[in-house]
Amino acid sequence: MSLLGRVGLMDERYLLKCLERYASGVDVRLIGEPLHGMVLADGSVSVVWTGSDELSREAVLVRAPAVLRNLRTLFMISWNGSAALEDHRRLSVRTRSVMARRILMALSSGRTDEAAAREIGMSSAPIEGT
Repeated sequence: MSLLGRVGLMDERYLLKCLERYASGVDVRLIGEPLHGMVLADGSVSVVWTGSDELSREAVLVRAPAVLRNLRTLFMISWNGSAALEDHRRLSVRTRSVMARRILMALSSGRTDEAAAREIGMSSAPIEGT
């Protein structure tokens, strides 16, 4: 079983403890992009949440095979661009800053150093003396 969550999951101590206790066999990965709620239960059904705030949120049960294929593709693209929960846990508190996260996510996405630096507004030029 696979679980894809947002990087902010690292701040949810209770949820992390529940994962450790009850879902030890689940492969958990984190992604820096904002995720809207989606559960792919199996190949025949999915639940997708709409709306971004509590007042406008609704859930949609999806059973249309073509839509499920597209949701599965979206999940796999996101999964392939994510990092394992254990990798995030190994990071020190200092590297969990917003800028450090942006840098790590940009570099782990497979972009070139130059493209990643341009995306986050930094120079990719080498530092003299290194």
